[in-house]
Amino acid sequence: MKSYRHLIETLSMESSYRKHDLGKTIYDFIIELEPKVVIEFGILHGYSTVCIGLALKALSGDRKLVSYDLWDDYPYNHGSIEVIRSLVKEYELDGIVSLKKGDVYEWAENPEKFDLLHLDISNSGDRIQRVYNSLLPHIQKGACILFEGGTIERDEAGWAGGLKHKPITAVKEMLGYEVVDSRFPGLSVIRGFE
Repeated sequence: MKSYRHLIETLSMESSYRKHDLGKTIYDFIIELEPKVVIEFGILHGYSTVCIGLALKALSGDRKLVSYDLWDDYPYNHGSIEVIRSLVKEYELDGIVSLKKGDVYEWAENPEKFDLLHLDISNSGDRIQRVYNSLLPHIQKGACILFEGGTIERDEAGWAGGLKHKPITAVKEMLGYEVVDSRFPGLSVIRGFE
């Protein structure tokens, strides 16, 4: 298998994941899990999209990443679909990555088949719990959710600490997630039951 992990070090787009090399954690997780279909919500500037796409490219067989974002409809910091399209082309991920506009809650009402969901949508305990509840039948069939956050440090920092959202760590026991990388902002996973 050809590795593209070294390319993650060259990524220069803004991302909270980049500071602590969480892109490599995402890449390694994808390689280990070997998912056929990955769904992503919350693209921002494309860092995780490229990391996931490179890992899928390294795996053999037909694999795809469908990356959703609200783009200009998100009132806070958001990326540009044109910039992300150029990144997809630059890293030769055209045949793997599809970019779409969509809301995770609407998608979760009738999701396409997936093996892994990457969720980075200004996560809070309420948001993770709501997505989990909607996707429980899929989790019970083996689908996993990899999400930004899940650590006390993340719950206390930035926007999450300053607003009245339920901390993600408050739902840890109920959802049974595990922290796969505790470096800020953290990456956690809810593993499928199958």
